[in-house]
Amino acid sequence: MSSEKDAKTTTAITNINSALEDCSIDKVRELPAMEQAIVLANGMRALRTALTDEIVEKLLMPLQGSSLGFRTDKDAGQGYPVAVVKDCVIEAMIRGFQPVGNEFNIIAGRAYFTKEGFTRKVAEFKGLTDLEFEIGVPHNAGEKGALVPYVARWKLNGKPDQIVRDVMKREDGSVSDQRIPIRVNSGMGADAILGKARRKILAQVYEKISGVKFAPTDGEAIDTDGVEVTGTGEPQKSANEKAADDLAAKHRAKVAEAKKNGKQAAEDAPKGDPAADSSGHAEPGANG
Repeated sequence: MSSEKDAKTTTAITNINSALEDCSIDKVRELPAMEQAIVLANGMRALRTALTDEIVEKLLMPLQGSSLGFRTDKDAGQGYPVAVVKDCVIEAMIRGFQPVGNEFNIIAGRAYFTKEGFTRKVAEFKGLTDLEFEIGVPHNAGEKGALVPYVARWKLNGKPDQIVRDVMKREDGSVSDQRIPIRVNSGMGADAILGKARRKILAQVYEKISGVKFAPTDGEAIDTDGVEVTGTGEPQKSANEKAADDLAAKHRAKVAEAKKNGKQAAEDAPKGDPAADSSGHAEPGANG
């Protein structure tokens, strides 16, 4: 019985790999639109046939809820059922993400592609060299948001390219704010904010070098890098929020100091004829 199950597993893995050879996004993106649809449909059908409930239970369900496999927003509970896991794994594999190494999460029943996944895909992209990043200081954006300046530079087959996400001045003199928007949750520290920003810039880099678009499943709707575990005490302000509070306090101190200095300057100013009005003219009858 055991050898029979092992044979089924081996056959399933072979069929999965064969289907992915034909229908991965990286393979079909150069095809005409209708041909893409046909190839993807055939590939998804083959993957669904190979990924029986038995195979999903045996090979994929044990990976759910672990950073060694894939995280979900239901890790604290029972996780997702076989049908949801199967659909998300199929989408992830077709897009070139693996069900190990936390390369994708399942959030609200959908596949969400993580920083770890994009890091690998960018690093393995053929012809990409000299990738480097410049990151600025996060700026507060409302009560639960941050804007992060980011620049990515690289060479693709020797040709330099870059993505700049910062405040930039257009030729007509207007200003365009292209900083990366991040949702800031309670208790989120600076590292988590920068991690979200890194994921978004990596996704943009991959989209630009590959031509493969990941919207709308690029985290905008939920904006999370998986499950974040926080303490059970009172929510702590993030480094971003604390920095904003410090800046506000310094601004208030400067305003108060300016008012104080202005008042003192007015008191120390030379006094003119007390009978003169502000225009310098004496009031009628002031000189007798």
